[in-house]
Amino acid sequence: METGFFKREAEVLGEGLAAGLSEVAQTTWSDLKKAGSRFVDDPLDTTAHYVKNHWQDALAGAVIGFVNPRGAANLLLVGWSMRGLGSATYQAMRQAARPDADLEQVKGQLAEAVSHEGTAFLGAMPMAFAGSIVGRAGANSIFGRNMAAYDLLRGRVKPAEVKANLLEIGDQVRPPKVKRVITDLDGTTYPFSDYFAPAIRDAVPELAKKTGMTQPEVYKSLGEIMDMRRTHDWPWVLEESRLAKRWKGTPEEFRAQVVEPYHQHLDAYRLKYLRAFPEVLETMAELKQRGVQIYALSDAPAFIAKARAEGTGVAKYLDGLYALETPEAALADVRFPQALEHGRQRVYNFLHSPSDLKVTQVPKAFEKPETGGILMVLDNPPRLRPRQMLYIGDSRVKDGGVAHNVGIPYLRARYGSVIAAEYEEVLATLRPDFGAAGPKAAKVYPPIMAEVASYADILKFIEPKPDYAKLTVNLGRSLAVPPRFKSALGYNLVPGQTDR
Repeated sequence: METGFFKREAEVLGEGLAAGLSEVAQTTWSDLKKAGSRFVDDPLDTTAHYVKNHWQDALAGAVIGFVNPRGAANLLLVGWSMRGLGSATYQAMRQAARPDADLEQVKGQLAEAVSHEGTAFLGAMPMAFAGSIVGRAGANSIFGRNMAAYDLLRGRVKPAEVKANLLEIGDQVRPPKVKRVITDLDGTTYPFSDYFAPAIRDAVPELAKKTGMTQPEVYKSLGEIMDMRRTHDWPWVLEESRLAKRWKGTPEEFRAQVVEPYHQHLDAYRLKYLRAFPEVLETMAELKQRGVQIYALSDAPAFIAKARAEGTGVAKYLDGLYALETPEAALADVRFPQALEHGRQRVYNFLHSPSDLKVTQVPKAFEKPETGGILMVLDNPPRLRPRQMLYIGDSRVKDGGVAHNVGIPYLRARYGSVIAAEYEEVLATLRPDFGAAGPKAAKVYPPIMAEVASYADILKFIEPKPDYAKLTVNLGRSLAVPPRFKSALGYNLVPGQTDR
């Protein structure tokens, strides 16, 4: 009984497959010619008929591409496209298992099915391949570049990353309203140089007269300290400079005759000349009416950033100000120990003056484009996604860099980078080589959402609309998935090709 069974199976499979395979090429060519004739006579109906009969191949290919079992995807695509051979073989084996089966008829049916398998394969494979491209493109969008569902199952992709990608896709199709604006201050909400440059220009002659130094020496001396401390507003700029080292009087006289008049002079110019850029205050008022939070992130020392924000009227619209802390100068950096007292008191008085503005001091190491400061801003409730926020600033390297590093759209305040020539000359004389100590890192210019000519242009981006042209381009790029030339065993046939 068993011997008869195996003989029948072997005879049907051996002879049926052999007969069918011997006719594959001829049958396939004949079927293709018929299909070509039908397409020439009625291309639309033939195409519709093809899609109707093979849509399931595209669906299967999309599933395989989306899951992407590494090293087996191509094998599965080929296997699916040749499923007719497996089905015909299985049916023939079932019929041959019956003792009363007509083996000749079974062999003939198997041979007929196998002879048309070439046509079936050529019909299914293009749709399965096209579907796999769509599946892989979808996997790239959901799981990340060169990742798929198989990588999620293996733990190479975290569920949180998938959630973020899905939200990003949703945000592109239906952009959310902006609920928080993060703004730079100097050069973005007010022109810092409009008061500082003329204040220095008018202060230097008096400093030169009191210390017996030349004006170029005073400029260079101040510039060296400002350069080293990376701020124009260092409270101990005079105490650390060569002006203090050249002073022939007492520490008390230096403070009374040089330090105090210098800072009083700067403060007087700030109060007299510093004003918000046109439309800044009106725009901030409009943002608040729309329920938008406004946080300031500045690389200025917190004490003077607070004073400037309050003096220009910007402060009353801010939900919070984040600016750099001012660590006290070391005793070794000043000539007189008592020289620290004025700067210490200046910082304290500015920070603790009566105000409703919440000021947070940020570590100096978080200077933009480092993300420490902006991450502190983002910790404020409610927790928002990057596309629910906007960042505006005049420095593409610093402001654009920090925004890019956390994924927030960046508006470049082009108007803030324009400085009057006479003020530019003063700043250049003060510190022509600002930041020159040590090797200079190459500047990185991150992408921008837009360049704006006025602070009021923010309002154009608060309720964004879908950019269908950009969506179309992104869709085209995501579908441009190159084919993977891999063997069934998973070896790359093209040198340097990745596993994707």
